[in-house]
Amino acid sequence: MTDYVSIRDLGVAAVIGVHPWERETEQTLVFSVLCLTQLANAVAVRSESLPIWKIGYFSNRPLVAAVAMGVALQAAVVYVPPLQRLFGTVPLGPGEALVV
Repeated sequence: MTDYVSIRDLGVAAVIGVHPWERETEQTLVFSVLCLTQLANAVAVRSESLPIWKIGYFSNRPLVAAVAMGVALQAAVVYVPPLQRLFGTVPLGPGEALVV
């Protein structure tokens, strides 16, 4: 899983280098990628011997709820103005959100 995270992070860095975004937008993109990648990692490392599709994506309901809450909180940090000021984020446009 570590290689997947590294490749994704490099991909985001390449996209950030290609597009002349503002510094705050780049920081928000990196922050969002790191947060959401950790949530995906939590789902991926549930078993050392079985892949996720054999275990079942929704077999651990507390984990599913925690991941859903994490995604919702990440969206709130990016799109809710008081949280934007607190965390120093800016709203992402549709194209930027697809990068994440």
